[in-house]
Amino acid sequence: MGKGSSSSAPAYPISNVSTGGLYGSSTTTPFGTTYTPTQFQKQLVGQVQGYVPSLIDYMVNPTTDNAYYQAQKNVRQQAQNDALENQVINPLASRNLTRGSAGQSLINSYADSVARQEAQALADSQGQTSALLSQLMGIYEVPYNMMTGVSQLSQNGANSVANYNMEKYKAEQQAQANKYAMLGSIGPAIGQLGGAALGGALTLLARKGKQ
Repeated sequence: MGKGSSSSAPAYPISNVSTGGLYGSSTTTPFGTTYTPTQFQKQLVGQVQGYVPSLIDYMVNPTTDNAYYQAQKNVRQQAQNDALENQVINPLASRNLTRGSAGQSLINSYADSVARQEAQALADSQGQTSALLSQLMGIYEVPYNMMTGVSQLSQNGANSVANYNMEKYKAEQQAQANKYAMLGSIGPAIGQLGGAALGGALTLLARKGKQ
């Protein structure tokens, strides 16, 4: 092997990390890292993505037609009906005031109270929606954190092997270079020894010839 014909540097390795179906799997190659989520992670992200747009729309455009508002409306109406009967109708009937100004005043007061309750319910619903939106976005980050952690494991594994192979390659190259340097220095030394030996032999022959 000639001095210039050294072996090529080691290729970047491939690293696979699997979590046994818990947090997905990750593969790192020379071209990047690919993450494969679990079915649970896909469903979790899909459900959050399905809820969030309607929640944001309700935050921007609050309406009593919203499902989150209507979910509690039946409970409120039952409480309001009970209040109407116990606080307005029964007291007025017991005093024969159902058609008088006092009765009308109580009815108006009740109507105002109901209106305030509905306005407050709408505001409360928006607050609950905001809290729910915040919780969903927190859930949405969970699969991302899983992906980041598993992908980092495969990247670290590939980098560790790559670093080891590169250090080994450098050491082999250095050893090869040292070998060539040693062989290069031996040649001239042998030549010098050979020249000295030849010179000594010629001198010896010359002396014998004079005798």
